[in-house]
Amino acid sequence: MSAARLHAVQRNPDAIERLAHGLVLVGSFSVGLAATLTLVGMAVLSNRDLVQRRLPARFHDWLHAAPLLGAVFVVLLGSAVLVRALTRLA
Repeated sequence: MSAARLHAVQRNPDAIERLAHGLVLVGSFSVGLAATLTLVGMAVLSNRDLVQRRLPARFHDWLHAAPLLGAVFVVLLGSAVLVRALTRLA
């Protein structure tokens, strides 16, 4: 922690309380997000066969390609964000 920030915390005792509150909020959000994503993933995996039986045969190839397409989309989106950030730094 820099000297200026340490001095600001010493001058304002509420800063430690606010910092702790912020950390609790971030931690709670992270745990909730992880639980939600885990439950959604489990629901998708457990109902995969049901969806596959109800979909017409022409969608089965798309259903098998969906994880790969999703991964490619995330990588492309992340790359675009990275390129945009790097161009703003230059």
